[in-house]
Amino acid sequence: MSSSDLKAAVEALYRGADEARRNEANQWLMAFSKTAEAWEGARALLSDPAEDVQYFGANMFFVKVRSEWHGMPEEAKASVYSGLQQLVLQLARHEGGGWHRLSAAGKRLCLTLAAAAVRSGSTADNFVREALSMCTATGAPVAVELLTALPQEVLDHEAQVRPTPQGPARTNATG
Repeated sequence: MSSSDLKAAVEALYRGADEARRNEANQWLMAFSKTAEAWEGARALLSDPAEDVQYFGANMFFVKVRSEWHGMPEEAKASVYSGLQQLVLQLARHEGGGWHRLSAAGKRLCLTLAAAAVRSGSTADNFVREALSMCTATGAPVAVELLTALPQEVLDHEAQVRPTPQGPARTNATG
């Protein structure tokens, strides 16, 4: 699978005139998103100039973190987390110009980084320190997004692991 094939499928999903083609693209993208190659595919989509393609890549990261993080080896988690930090920094430097200009993909990556931190057992103080240090490098928009995302992800994760009256707690979520 090439990044151009992946981009073509995303474009067919979003812009396809034929409903059958959109459905086919959606099915292919759903299957692809469950593969190990989807991590790199998501990264490739983030470098596309089209904002909806970038968002699809950021959302693919988000869904994979929420659904697969618990089963990943620690070294893979560390690599993905570090990669997400770099992507947030790159995107923030590229976008610049105030918090209102942080793209939907940038905001989704901030939420993804918070999801990874919460699922890694990172303490809130560590994440807040990281967010504030990123603020120094990128400006307030990223720090605001990261600090806003943290409580959302803490609440979501707690809801996943909390036992319910219907039975044991869920162990993962698809986002």
